[in-house]
Amino acid sequence: MIILILTMKNHLLLLLLSSLLFSCSNDITSLEFNNNSKLVFTKNDKEFKSKIILEDGSTFSKINPIRIDVYNGSNVETIYSDYKWVSKENGVITAKSIIKIDEAEIEVVDNWKIENNSPTVSRILIVKGNSEKAFLSAIEFNFVGKTREETEYFVPGMIYGSTENLTPNAIGGEDLYTKGNGNLWIREDRMPAPLMAFRFDSLNSFTILDAKPNGSTNIEDAHDVDVKIIIDENLQFGSLFAEHRNDTLKTGYAFPGSEGEFTYQGNTYPGGQLHKWRRRYHPLKDGLIQEYTLSFNSDKYSDFKKFYTSEWKRAFDILQPKVNHQDIELARKTMLSILPDLVVRKSNKVGLSNWYDSTDSTDKLIDNKAVFGFTGKNLEIAYYLLYNSNFNSNYNKLAYEIINSFLDIKVNPPVGEGYYFEDGKPALAIPNHHHIYLRSYGDGMKVLAKAYQLENNKGIEHKNWLKWMTDFGEWILTQQYTNGGFPRAWKPVTGEISVKSPASSYNIIPFLCEMYKITEQDKWLNSAIKTGDFSWESGHNKGRFVGGTIDNPDVLDKEAGTLSTESYLELYGITEDKKWLDRAEVAGQYSETWMYIWNIPMVKDDGQKEWADGVSTVGLQLISTGHSLTDNYMAFDVDEYAKLYKYTGNKHYFDVAKILLHNTKGMLALPNRKYQYRAEGWIQEHWTLSIPRGKALHPGWLPWVTTSNLNGICETEMFDKELFSKLKN
Repeated sequence: MIILILTMKNHLLLLLLSSLLFSCSNDITSLEFNNNSKLVFTKNDKEFKSKIILEDGSTFSKINPIRIDVYNGSNVETIYSDYKWVSKENGVITAKSIIKIDEAEIEVVDNWKIENNSPTVSRILIVKGNSEKAFLSAIEFNFVGKTREETEYFVPGMIYGSTENLTPNAIGGEDLYTKGNGNLWIREDRMPAPLMAFRFDSLNSFTILDAKPNGSTNIEDAHDVDVKIIIDENLQFGSLFAEHRNDTLKTGYAFPGSEGEFTYQGNTYPGGQLHKWRRRYHPLKDGLIQEYTLSFNSDKYSDFKKFYTSEWKRAFDILQPKVNHQDIELARKTMLSILPDLVVRKSNKVGLSNWYDSTDSTDKLIDNKAVFGFTGKNLEIAYYLLYNSNFNSNYNKLAYEIINSFLDIKVNPPVGEGYYFEDGKPALAIPNHHHIYLRSYGDGMKVLAKAYQLENNKGIEHKNWLKWMTDFGEWILTQQYTNGGFPRAWKPVTGEISVKSPASSYNIIPFLCEMYKITEQDKWLNSAIKTGDFSWESGHNKGRFVGGTIDNPDVLDKEAGTLSTESYLELYGITEDKKWLDRAEVAGQYSETWMYIWNIPMVKDDGQKEWADGVSTVGLQLISTGHSLTDNYMAFDVDEYAKLYKYTGNKHYFDVAKILLHNTKGMLALPNRKYQYRAEGWIQEHWTLSIPRGKALHPGWLPWVTTSNLNGICETEMFDKELFSKLKN
């Protein structure tokens, strides 16, 4: 194992070290660590070359310790510099170089030492003199004999392995190598952790992490949807880069953070994916100081999932994300309180629209339909009204009205995923797709089955609920492929398969498990087990999860991981077969890599942003590959991580559960903070933390926003009240 940490000290250190540096009297200066691996500085004429040598004596990477990209107003020139002076004293290697650009000088001092058996390096960069040009600085590592095809990438929430299951012109997608030059530079504010890692065919890996990210920016950058060049000393975010040329990989960290060859405009794809450079520089200005902290790691991993989950956990431990404590019971009651006033009563039906304006209280009906799954979540709304009926005596009646409004929708085969308010006729979640989605029915039916059991435990039997679920269940069993998978979608009314892909098969497992609990009939559990085995063998065993959302077909996304975690835990809960717990851990580990574990500051006095100043962004999650929108969907999964903690004893899962319970409510309007929302209990669907920072595509509240939060609260409470109490406090 190799671990390097690059840490900035205050600028007074530079002045002291400048007077102490001298050329090392030895031709070779090195630091030894971890099983005789070495960081080596070799004198060559008047410079010192640096490299990493593994324990077997092989050169793992050559290092370009100082890279300066100089922008002259039209072109970019890259300047490399090795160290000019190196000395070693008391186990510390001090290295220095000076780069001249016109009338200016860039002075860099690095201190390398071993701490806890790991090399560390402290750097400070100061500009002396002035130039009309601008610059960024970087540290770069070179790996020879590593083609893209032989290299698995890990960028949290963005790239998992190859270019497969990425849209072609996404950041890191196939077009980067077929239509571009292979230059992958990513702003760190797009990343849940500012981390870029590689696993080579040799099984060796290399990881770069900004260990003390700042992330600050200015208004011009925060609003730059048009992609322009900006030069400003207040840009305090970096970028991680990988430049693949044939069989050579150049990777490193640059400051400030340019981005290209592909970048995002700030909305979803495909229109928001741009083949352009978004360049950022600091001025060559006398007295300008750059400070950033980096951490490097190299290890050997037998498989991809172990590689990226281990490197993520290491980043989590270094960044130490903080819990933004909330009053969970106040949040629960406040979110529930807005629901009765939102229901629409038309066509002898009662339900919630699929979209409401979170800021405008005039109650304009934008989406004239109620749907039971995906974003509409009407049946989940009803379930949590039933569960929390002790707070309001009217919640039970309202829940019954909502559920009964869906029971005349034919489900064998399905004709819709909801109904239109105006005439009560069947509606689709996404009408222009003309599909019935497995995800929609998986969402709706599993929670109705839970509601049925909740009521049954009170001595209340709803035979009409069970009949509706059973009608659908009998039909869905006929749709299972012989290999255990299920189609992604069907045509409404006819039930003809319209999307054959089985990548989202896991969506139906919880419903099948709930039907087994209700009926004790083996056919439901046997089907669920067969689907679980299929899902695992068709990609989950490699740490790749696709097909969660219905609007982005079969791309890598967060919900594929969270829904798979839920499914495997359901199977473990019934069978107590440890393989399902092991699989749930893999899915849960993947899912948490979409969660921000560092705080990205907003730009003060920015009247266009919708994320409040001072509210931590820790706990927000990227939604899908191909864009950088974030939401709080994983508030739903507090109970999943609580279960992983209780079943495995791994404290890390407790920490994740606590962040998801508390931080996902940081922007929820409560009595002491209304934010921009129409009333207490409101919160909007999503935001962007990169560009445009703190903004959203719309101010909408969708029912899923509240049900995800309620699920995390109520399901955790039902699972283990004592553990829930510890998570709340």
